[in-house]
Order: sequence, then structure tokens, then C-alpha cells
Amino acid sequence: PVTTLDWLQEFRGFVDPNVSADAREAYATELEIDEETGLYKKRIMWDMLPSYYGKHPELFELHKWRNSPLFYGEGAVKAYDEVIEQTIELEKPILIHGRCGEPLIFDMLNEYGFDNRKVLFHCYTGDLETAEKILKKGWNISFSGILTFKKSADVLGIFNHTSINNMFFETDSPFLAPVPFRGKPNTPGKVRHVYNFAADLLNMKQDDLAVQIRKNFNEFFNLSI
Repeated sequence: PVTTLDWLQEFRGFVDPNVSADAREAYATELEIDEETGLYKKRIMWDMLPSYYGKHPELFELHKWRNSPLFYGEGAVKAYDEVIEQTIELEKPILIHGRCGEPLIFDMLNEYGFDNRKVLFHCYTGDLETAEKILKKGWNISFSGILTFKKSADVLGIFNHTSINNMFFETDSPFLAPVPFRGKPNTPGKVRHVYNFAADLLNMKQDDLAVQIRKNFNEFFNLSI
């Protein structure tokens, strides 16, 4: 029922570390060897190291990122555009995994005219300025177990700026387990701890919050569950 920038592997959005030193630097600590071929396995386009982002600010400029040597010959740029175009053609919601690229993605969606379309930024960890722009569009933000972490003031600030009508909660399993399970493998059932934490922040009963988030979910995906 949805197309998502988080699943670019379904749309050929890969970077091949075997092609260039740039590609290998971008995934330096995540390189994996294919035992059958002896070559590095391909990586999802935006699943690269923050240290690489810092050295390559062009990756956050609306058009320059498309000319990065990181993406030469891999079809990733075409795949990125295809995901957005298919979302428009099929009239489906779009889920975004920004990975520090939220300002760029916001600008891209603006270029494609997403003002009146359903958009959800999954596991949001971007800045407050971009979050405010996202929310002003009527788009949605999803919070993970990070919300419960002691050193999550930035995410907490974004939560406090988010209307209850535009928020979602998630596990991001098996990662980002909420307190008191931080550092352990996450599971879907642990999302209740995120709900508990959020309900306390909102001075609401967890059941009342769950009803509202279910309403948000049904409206976003055009479902009735």
C-alpha cells in the first residue's frame, strides 16, 4: 500500500563499493564481502557514514548531489526519482528515511509538488527547522525509542512541536530499543514503552493516545483497522 525511500533496494537504488574509492570511503565500516564473488556487497544509497556527509556537503544540495562520483553508473539517482514518480502515479503515501538528508528530501518533495500528498518521515532525527517545515505542510513525523533516551533533547524538542494529529510511533526493530531496553534487540511489542513515555509528556492516558495514533494511521494509509 505504500512506496518508501527506505526500501530503495526494490528500485535498484544501490551504490557499488567496488566501483570507486569514494564509494568505499562512504561505507568504510559497513563493507561486506560476498563470499561467492569475493567482491564488496552493494549498499543502499543513503545508508552511508555521517563522516562522509561531513566531507561532502554537495550531497545536501538539491541538484549537485546527483553529480557525485558516489553514484556514477549505479542507477541510484534514477531510482530515487522513480520512487517519487511512482508514488505520484499510484497516488500512494510516501515514507521517508532521511538519514540526515531531511532538508534535501524536503526540497525534492517540494519540487515534485507534494503539498497535498501524504508524507511520513520515519524515525525522524533531523533538525527542528526542517521538522517545522514538514509539519507546516501537514506532513507527519514518526518517533522511535530515541524519544525515551536521556540524551535526546533534539528529538524531544521536535516532539513538543508536533501536533498529535501528525505524529506516529514505531519500533524500528531490531534497532533503537526504548528505555529500559536500550542497547538490547528491539521488538514490535516494545513500542508500548514509547507510547507510555509520550503519553506522560502529553499528560494523556496511553489508551487515549493509542486511539489517536490509530486514527492517524488509518487516515494516512486509507485503512480501517
